Amino acid sequence: RREDVEEFEQDVWSVEPSANLNVLGARWSVLGRIAQIKEDAGPTPFRPYFFEAPGTSRSAGLQAQWGATGLLSFNLRYQITDEPGRELRQDLGVETRARF
Repeated sequence: RREDVEEFEQDVWSVEPSANLNVLGARWSVLGRIAQIKEDAGPTPFRPYFFEAPGTSRSAGLQAQWGATGLLSFNLRYQITDEPGRELRQDLGVETRARF
């Protein structure tokens, strides 16, 4: 990534394995990510908001998708994220979609 205005550059190397399984009428997904982030900044460093902090970032998640009918579906998602300089973050999401 490069931000020319702020003279800021970042290299991100990551591995993001995933696996899917259809069981109990739902599609289950397991996701993971580990990333090594290195940065190079100009004389007055200012990291753009959407750039990750340097160091090692890790996350893992579990997602279940169930289609009740062709027009109605339910999703359940859990993710845990460990980023440099931040507290451990856990996210839980429930979503229902209706197609008209």
